[in-house]
Amino acid sequence: MTAKVLSDFALSRVYAAGWAAGSTLPSDQSGSLSEKEIDRLNPHKSGPAKARWRAGFDDALKR
Repeated sequence: MTAKVLSDFALSRVYAAGWAAGSTLPSDQSGSLSEKEIDRLNPHKSGPAKARWRAGFDDALKR
């Protein structure tokens, strides 16, 4: 089985989706989420897409 390779554009959309998810949280709630809760929000369960979504999510929390 070969891994699905995502284009740079597709990964940019994954990042944007993570950022959108993180930006919807109230700033006072963002620090109280556990790793397990964040993983539950992430629709990508492995690979570069999971990491890219998380990077977007984390960057949104820094806003």
